[in-house]
Amino acid sequence: MFKLYMLLKRGRLQKKGRIYKRLFHMSFDVTMMLYVLLLIGYFIFASVRSGNVFNQIQHVVLELEAISIDYFWVVMTVIPLGLLLRTFSHPGITISTAEHTVMALPYTPREIWRMAALERWGKFALILTIIGSGLWIFSPTSGPVIVLYISLLFLINILMTIIEWRVFQLHVFWKIIIFALAIGVNILSIFTSPPIIGAISLVLLAIISIVLLPRIVQAIDWKKVTIACDYKLWNMFIVSYMTKQKIKKERSYTLWQRLPFWRKPLPYQKGSLYHRLWHIYLQRQLAMIGKLVGALLVLIGFVPVTNRWLVDIGSLFGYSITLIQPWIFYVFLSIAIHIYASFVAVLWKDRLTADIVEVVPWSVRLFHQTLLRWAFVGSVVFLLPVGLFAYDSWSILFVGQMVIAGCAHLFILYWKIVDIMRTVSDEVAAGVPKHLTMLGYSLLILMILSVFLPYVLIIAYILLALIGLAHIRFRLIRM
Repeated sequence: MFKLYMLLKRGRLQKKGRIYKRLFHMSFDVTMMLYVLLLIGYFIFASVRSGNVFNQIQHVVLELEAISIDYFWVVMTVIPLGLLLRTFSHPGITISTAEHTVMALPYTPREIWRMAALERWGKFALILTIIGSGLWIFSPTSGPVIVLYISLLFLINILMTIIEWRVFQLHVFWKIIIFALAIGVNILSIFTSPPIIGAISLVLLAIISIVLLPRIVQAIDWKKVTIACDYKLWNMFIVSYMTKQKIKKERSYTLWQRLPFWRKPLPYQKGSLYHRLWHIYLQRQLAMIGKLVGALLVLIGFVPVTNRWLVDIGSLFGYSITLIQPWIFYVFLSIAIHIYASFVAVLWKDRLTADIVEVVPWSVRLFHQTLLRWAFVGSVVFLLPVGLFAYDSWSILFVGQMVIAGCAHLFILYWKIVDIMRTVSDEVAAGVPKHLTMLGYSLLILMILSVFLPYVLIIAYILLALIGLAHIRFRLIRM
């Protein structure tokens, strides 16, 4: 069995080697690569020759060693959390189509699983040995601390192998529940006694692994396993980036399609049909939506994250980071509101000029209402960074400012979409003034000014009342 398994691995490595070799010959020039390597080597030599690099690294390592000893038991609960997160896309060990085909020979699934597990443990042990040796030789970290962490990581990796394998087979709903429980254990260890919670977690992992061991090959969806492993093996980032060809997984049911309500008969009413159209459209735009969510989180969360964590982390590396002024958060929040509303407006315009919606008559107003519901639900992306900022800056003034920001967000979102509708039909916006969204931006400006002059917030609320009346009036005209 061992010889056959190694034959599969050797053949796979040779095939990948040929792919990378062809990619190298197509994409890189040997002379240019030589010049680039010489340039990189010069910068490395200059950094080492200055003498400050090693001193800086030594300072950081000493600081991290002190932190690692204090948070040793907390790390024990964090590592399983990361491994459980991986079960959403990978079973933890590699059993591709090639290994699964071997089961047609006189080899049992348990033997295949055992070889794949030994491969995972062997690779991880080699990586830990190299990292530990480097730390022991080049850093002042004490040997017992290095051995302690290497032993901990290797033990958790062994215990989590069976758990990852079985959790991967579960429905995504149960995966979310298990992941949430793991987060709860991690939070509990921070606020109570980390050594006790960490020791209990280690014992529970051992017990669960022993209980699951006899059932490692029972009720296994081998097609699901091979699809995930094949995708990980052959989705080579450099090859995909250079050739502009991405490997896609075999189409499977999404989380929405697995929910019970999705299997119910569709009520053929306008509202239900429009929501279904929006769901299908937004599902195709997931990559773009994901980038937007990430950009908004970074933009709004920059100030609270920097003031709360990066200032302290920077001191470990010898850098001093000053606290960012709070008014910058309100500026970034206003920019994020504008970006979000503009993005939704672009999606709305694209939806009206794409596929079946472009050629079949629809009720534009009802379509607009269904879009607003989706857009309002997507606004929850603002809650996390605003909550982080509120944790350190909570006050009555802050609550009043967030009310203004929320109302301005809804107002801008509603009327910005109406402005886009003018490009499609003048009838749906007849009698409505153009650039009505500027009133919403005025609210955001007053919110920013209230940081310096709190009494400006009174003017903002007076303007909010007038905007509310204008919204009701012109909304009735559209209806």
